[in-house]
Amino acid sequence: TEGTQDFLTLSYFDYSFLAACLIFQNEHLIQAFDLLVFEIGIGGRDDAVNTLSPDASIITSISVDHSELLGSTLEDIAKQKAGIFRPRRPAIFLDNLVPTVEEEAKQIQAEIYKIPENTRFPFEVQIKPSNARLAQTAFEYLFPTRATPDKIQQAFQDIRQMGRQEKI
Repeated sequence: TEGTQDFLTLSYFDYSFLAACLIFQNEHLIQAFDLLVFEIGIGGRDDAVNTLSPDASIITSISVDHSELLGSTLEDIAKQKAGIFRPRRPAIFLDNLVPTVEEEAKQIQAEIYKIPENTRFPFEVQIKPSNARLAQTAFEYLFPTRATPDKIQQAFQDIRQMGRQEKI
């Protein structure tokens, strides 16, 4: 309508992401980290975090949620989530996801890493084994000289998810 302005409404997650970006602009702070991990909020393609240029992208699962924003079918949702993939960068996902994920990765020429859903480890992990394998794959790609079996095992043994899946 004439004479009105359109305003962009930001969600709590959008504000949190922007705050994180401002915090990590500090040169001294950013040098303290080898890696920053950002979790996409709702979806992928239209999420504020997707404004970054990631070194690797991981999709852990696809289910029918937030269908008012992402679409009503698994294929629609998969297409939205696959929007986080980048050309010539790792697209890491489980082999049991809908084919749309792999199709989208191929279309943009991402490096495809399909991980078996029923993965096992020779040691105990505190998180879902398939998610651990996704994280391991990303770590091995990003830090190939540091990804020794001993360091990987130690990293998974050191994971603490206080308040999330915590056994009491």
